[in-house]
Amino acid sequence: MSIKDLQRDWEDMAELDPLWAIISVPEKQYKKWDIEEFFKTGEIEIERLFTIINKLGNPKNYHRALDFGCGVGRLTRALSKKFEESIGVDISSKMISLANEMNSSYVNCKFQLNENSNLKIFENDYFDLIYSIIVLQHISDPEITKSYISEFVRILNKDGLLVFQIPSYIPPSMRIQTGAMEFSNLRRGGEDSKFLYEKRKLNPIRMNFLPEAEVIRILMKQKAKILEIKNDGMAGSEIESRTYYITK
Repeated sequence: MSIKDLQRDWEDMAELDPLWAIISVPEKQYKKWDIEEFFKTGEIEIERLFTIINKLGNPKNYHRALDFGCGVGRLTRALSKKFEESIGVDISSKMISLANEMNSSYVNCKFQLNENSNLKIFENDYFDLIYSIIVLQHISDPEITKSYISEFVRILNKDGLLVFQIPSYIPPSMRIQTGAMEFSNLRRGGEDSKFLYEKRKLNPIRMNFLPEAEVIRILMKQKAKILEIKNDGMAGSEIESRTYYITK
């Protein structure tokens, strides 16, 4: 899958159901989120993160935070209450447009479109916190995933904290993902994407994994320091998933 294919899938989801596209709670699919409830989940998640931050002792500074794969800014908004500046990045122009609209009253929230498999829009050692949960797992090309992980380390400030999640193993029986394939094939054949999502209950989003050993190899090559690796259960009971806590 190319970066353009990935972008197309998320543009579809931004139009079909932008809130579910950011936090994959099955019972909230098909436009069942209340907006205030949705953003409240972001505040709860960041408070949990700060419980861990207080134990780890990083980041040392609270100038800039990056919400990678920000969608409509659920976590960007919550991070803006902790940092001087909170920046959300997404591959979908529709998501970025919605994020700007829905967070216009949060003056220290900024949103940027990134259509590349790198983060060259940011200079080295730029962020005190980089946070990415339930994002990398939906990138089907492992080379793109590896590039982003390397870039995370590059743009992380010294004594900052990088937190990202990705499955480490998916059973072979779950790797075909026929629903996403069917959505893509039918859409290319002219079927309406709204009909496929709301009536057929199909969507184009895939699940991917990167073995823990491979993630560690990338981090070591970038001279990152691994503070902790946690089993997180974020990809379901049958898929092994890890959250990595990194500094440099």
